[in-house]
Amino acid sequence: ESNELMGERNCLFIFPEVTSATVDYKEARAVVWTTPEVKVAEDWQKQCGEKLASHLGTCGFESRPQGMDCL
Repeated sequence: ESNELMGERNCLFIFPEVTSATVDYKEARAVVWTTPEVKVAEDWQKQCGEKLASHLGTCGFESRPQGMDCL
C-alpha cells in the first residue's frame, strides 16, 4: 500500500466506531464499516459521514460524504 493510502486509512481508524475501511484512489472514495452501536441514530449515516469527512480534511485529505446509503 502507498504511504498516502495508509495515511488515510490510519486517519479513519482513530475512531472506535470504524471497524474497517477500504480506500480506492482511482475512484476517489473510501468505504467505511462501523460498529452496530453507531447505527441506532435515525440519521447515523449523515452524522458519521460528516464526522469522518471532516476529520479526513484535518488530516490533509480532500473529503466529503457521498453515497450515504452505503455507509
